[in-house]
Amino acid sequence: MTRFPFGFLQKARRVNLRTEALVYPSVEGAEQVREALPSLEGVIESTRKGHGQDLYALRDYQPADSARHVHWKVTARTGELKVREFTRENDRRILLVFDPRVSWPGNDPRAAELAEAFERGVSLCASLAWHFAETGAMLEFRAPGIDLPVAPARDLIYEILSILARISPQRDSAGESLLDAAPADPAALSILFTGTAGVRSSPVATESGYVFSLCA
Repeated sequence: MTRFPFGFLQKARRVNLRTEALVYPSVEGAEQVREALPSLEGVIESTRKGHGQDLYALRDYQPADSARHVHWKVTARTGELKVREFTRENDRRILLVFDPRVSWPGNDPRAAELAEAFERGVSLCASLAWHFAETGAMLEFRAPGIDLPVAPARDLIYEILSILARISPQRDSAGESLLDAAPADPAALSILFTGTAGVRSSPVATESGYVFSLCA
């Protein structure tokens, strides 16, 4: 519709379009995200030195150091050679798994409540993935029939959001856990979303990471 240029006339044209709009899950920080992130950050944002890309500290130059790590501005200001140390890349590596299998039957009187809890889990998973993309983490993502190999989270984020936008609850069936389907980097932090029996609260700490319930 337009009234260009002087507003004397109004003209409109209706165009019939058939298209599909994919709505991504919300990535706004829910209270559960804010509660979960502090404990996760303690692992992800480890400040141990290594060979990553994020600056850890400045220290005096040592004979074995590479010249490309010399911080020339600080060296010029102090008159002493200073080099940069970096955090280890593995300190920021995450395995994010979304297992949509649920243990509640279709005729469960709490079906509407459980479906809402499932959608909250989808949104929380999306929010965490978005956070990892913003913080430059290395991320691997798994869902039924999907295994996105380790890559910078910012390169995977929209593919992950597309997967989560289409995902729906699946009836629990016997089978290998998505977390155990393929070996994970032992240095990676594992975060599993699941609706299977035995997980009734969120998050639950495990030896390798955290488990979030899709039924809580």
